[in-house]
Amino acid sequence: MKKLIYFPLLLSLFLTSLLCGQEDEEEPARAWTNKAGRTIIAQFVEADDKTVIISIKGQRHTLQLSDLSESSQRLAAELQAVSTPDPEPKPEPQTPTEEAATEKSLLDQEHQWKNSAGKIITAKFVRANDSAVTLFFGGREIPVPLNSLSTESQELASKLRKMVQSDEPATTKPGKPAIDLAKDHQWTNAAGKTLTARFVSADDEKITLLIGGREYPLPFASLSKESQKQAAQFRKAWEASKPPEPKVIQGSGNRMAYYGNGDWKYYNTVFKSDNFDAALHYNGRSMHVWFKERGSRRGAGDGARTGSGKPITINFNMRYYDRTEPKRVRHRTRKVVSIEKEWEVDDDASKCIKIVRGTLDNNGTFEVGFDFNHKSLGVWGKVKDLPSEKWPTRVHLGVRVPKCINWTDEMRPKDWDPLLGDAAIHITPVEGPQARLPLNMTWLDLKKKFGHTNPAKEALVFGKPWGDFKVRVTPRAIRDASFNWGKGYTGVFPFQGFYFGYHMSEYSEIPRAKRLDLIVYR
Repeated sequence: MKKLIYFPLLLSLFLTSLLCGQEDEEEPARAWTNKAGRTIIAQFVEADDKTVIISIKGQRHTLQLSDLSESSQRLAAELQAVSTPDPEPKPEPQTPTEEAATEKSLLDQEHQWKNSAGKIITAKFVRANDSAVTLFFGGREIPVPLNSLSTESQELASKLRKMVQSDEPATTKPGKPAIDLAKDHQWTNAAGKTLTARFVSADDEKITLLIGGREYPLPFASLSKESQKQAAQFRKAWEASKPPEPKVIQGSGNRMAYYGNGDWKYYNTVFKSDNFDAALHYNGRSMHVWFKERGSRRGAGDGARTGSGKPITINFNMRYYDRTEPKRVRHRTRKVVSIEKEWEVDDDASKCIKIVRGTLDNNGTFEVGFDFNHKSLGVWGKVKDLPSEKWPTRVHLGVRVPKCINWTDEMRPKDWDPLLGDAAIHITPVEGPQARLPLNMTWLDLKKKFGHTNPAKEALVFGKPWGDFKVRVTPRAIRDASFNWGKGYTGVFPFQGFYFGYHMSEYSEIPRAKRLDLIVYR
């Protein structure tokens, strides 16, 4: 019999899995072999172009793909494709002939991609490098190792990569200094009088200048010939600096309409507050939230984003237990087949409530509500199964907070402690005093010391990585409900990401009056 030898580090962490386990779908255990020939038996969780995440007794661990054998690398790529939720049923995209299709249309359309095992998916090309191609599939970007694809798909990736590179502007020789539209400049009128003002805008007849905090439109004819030439140059630079016209992708099947380019790509509705931006994903079930600096004036929502750039994510989850095999019960996700109303896109929504309704793959229906408010964001929802449904759908809300510092595997406490400072999760349990969960304590130690604080009344997150921001996650109900904290997808420490979950005791509905609120303030 072949002897199993656990990889370095996993052996020391194996015992901790019994206490820090997380509910996973029942995936079969598989053999994973590294380049030295050592093998472990573990369940697959997910993978990208650099790592694969596996689960041993419920404890998740991250392995570098480069450390694995070629067969294990191929296995990770194949399982990633299988584990990704399929998009809604739809006709196969009709690819125009190569003669008729322009480079732009090839980059914009979806293509068929085949892996080395012959499995085909339809996805959109995003980008590629020497080792992987990133595809947009199932509502998210997925990196796929090139060596896991068929020869034809590798050639397609190479072709599309070259098209992207050809679209990039060529390097040009240094020319005239760029016009700085954010600075004041000298302007002379037809009578020879000079003033200092900032360019605002221009059209065929006039130029608008900012003088002393106020905007003044001036006819071109009132300026000297030199200033008229300068105005024409500024107008050209101003028009060139404008963002491209937003591309809108119309809703279809289980997708709402969404932006196909720009800052709000893949989002349907965007709400901008003083402290945060919130955006509703086209899947109708996910809201993303970013912190941002103060705007140009009080009440303005034009501040720049802060932090790592990754958002806090609020997801409305609909799952069920598949008991086809009583000895092997599987935890599965209900797929959305259609969305009832195709919302128009909005990149600057006012305070509002959005209700998304649709149909599931078991012919049940769902409803999710999103409350966009300048001080808080609220989410609630429900599912109605058919009376004949033998595996009831269970709904719950999940809040995922991403990593709060940029860390590497080489870092040690002396490196990350100064970055974390006083950062912590402050938990108010249903019973007992508030507890402070430091982010530099391992999940194993946190479970031992603070496990009694689950379930909780609410959570408050703040500290050095978030500047002067504070985030309060508060369910509006405690009775007949459960609000819990826990680890993210992977990681040993909370600063690598953490999670809050909320559901009612009967699981089928979270009423609006008992919704989960996320409050961002300074």
